Amino acid sequence: MPKNKLYNQSYFVKRLVESGFDVKRLNIKFEPDDYRRWMIIVNSRNDSYKYNICITCFKYVEDGESKFSFKFQGQKLRDFILKTLSMATIIKILSNTFKELEHE
Repeated sequence: MPKNKLYNQSYFVKRLVESGFDVKRLNIKFEPDDYRRWMIIVNSRNDSYKYNICITCFKYVEDGESKFSFKFQGQKLRDFILKTLSMATIIKILSNTFKELEHE
């Protein structure tokens, strides 16, 4: 397994910031039996356009193994859940989403 885990909030935020996004951490204490682990708000750094996307990390057990997923939510964005181990995929989706929203 890689040292940097996608579900680690610090690593996730670091990679987004390095890729040109503004990120705000939401310090929410979830109950131990809650599937949610952390939440952040992501925005593009484009000063002329501001659009927030909320990303929530979920941890759950499937077939006896811990699994993670990420829920994306925004005011014009249809909510969706992404199950991936690729930060490059998440960055690509966010970049494309912000590009589309800036031209609406």
